[in-house]
Amino acid sequence: MFQQRGDPTAGVQVPAGRLDAGESLHDALARELDEETGVRARIVRELGELTRRHGRHGVYESHFFHCETDERRDEWEHEVQGTGEDRGFVFVCRFVPLDPRPVLAGRQGEFLHLL
Repeated sequence: MFQQRGDPTAGVQVPAGRLDAGESLHDALARELDEETGVRARIVRELGELTRRHGRHGVYESHFFHCETDERRDEWEHEVQGTGEDRGFVFVCRFVPLDPRPVLAGRQGEFLHLL
């Protein structure tokens, strides 16, 4: 999970993003995790998907994954890489237990019951 340094209104989030042209879901997941947190992880399984409407972006699918990593850091800062709108933001990242369930910004917590 992460929070944007200097913007508490952004809330607590998990890595997310869109597919690049010709990119597989698994490749996009690995890229987004690396860009937004610097973490390299293995996919355990896909938890599910949701189709929903998002104002300016129209209808899109969200896929949720359970991943594992050998990372063992309590908290770290990571400057977002890549070409997205969040490039250059600094995220304060941390691993958290699932019990109690964390509260995420917006609708990001829709998948937590699948873990």
